[in-house]
This record gives sequence, C-alpha cells and structure tokens, in this order.
Amino acid sequence: KTAKAYRGAFTFLEESQQLLAYTDSILRTIDPLQHEQLSTLWQRRKDKYADQRAFQHVNRHLVWENCEVVYNRWSPPHFDSGDPHWAWACISYYGTFEDAWFDFPQLGLRVRIRPGDVVYFRARDLVHAVPNWGDGERYFVIFFTHEAAWADLGMRGQCASSKAECMDT
Repeated sequence: KTAKAYRGAFTFLEESQQLLAYTDSILRTIDPLQHEQLSTLWQRRKDKYADQRAFQHVNRHLVWENCEVVYNRWSPPHFDSGDPHWAWACISYYGTFEDAWFDFPQLGLRVRIRPGDVVYFRARDLVHAVPNWGDGERYFVIFFTHEAAWADLGMRGQCASSKAECMDT
C-alpha cells in the first residue's frame, strides 16, 4: 500500500530465510507430494509472471504462495475456504504472550502455543480458532496457498496432499 510497507515486506523476507527454510523442510518431510506440487506451482508462477521472477532472489525457501504477518489478532472458529482441500497451512508464533491457545473444535482439542511454536494443520478441512491470548503481544507468520492460484496455473483438481484422494472442488 505504501513504499515503506513494500520495502518492509522485502526486508522481512530477506531477514527470514532461516524461518522459510525451516518451514519448507518440515513440509517436505511431512508431505513430500504437497511440497512437490507447491514447488511446481512456484515454478509455473515464475514462468508466467515477470514479477515472480524478480521476487525469486528474496524468496529462496518459500514454496507457499502466501506469507502473511499478523499482529495481535484473535480469530473465531472458521475454515479457510480459499485453501485447497487437504493442503497444509503453517503458523509460526512470536511475541511476549504467555497464555495462548489454538483450538480445534472438531477434534475437541486445545493446544497451548508459546512464542517460537510452529503449527501445521489443514486449514480448509479443520475448524480452527485462536481466542484471546491474555497479556503481552502476539504476532505470527502464516504460510498457506489458495485454490485460485492452482486453478490459474492449470493445477486445479490435483491432490494437495499425499494423504488424500484427489478431488475437484
């Protein structure tokens, strides 16, 4: 939206290579098929869009097409309906908060989160929520992909995970 925000995004990516490499290696380990398909998606974006080629030098380890930094936000129970079915999303937490929880109502599960935690889950297929976290600041980085990008690049209907059957949505 502004030159300062634009430059800040590039600075963040440049300074976050260790986090990006870490999240990439976890995804490659837990779901090689989704990692391979996201890598193919990334290659197709670079082939189709000049801005993606220009962006490549600061994006060496980010296979997800989306990376969002969020500050002090809670979220009610929801699905991420724009994500492909069975696709992984990743959230990495930071800040000074001490008492925060990640809720998965379908599973009857409440997971305590602390600064430095990383959570992988299937955001379209699993209801999730993060209620108020009490004192301190909480910010997090979310990595995810949107089904629209897969469709735009001719990959609609492919499995987003080696743990699921392929389906058209």
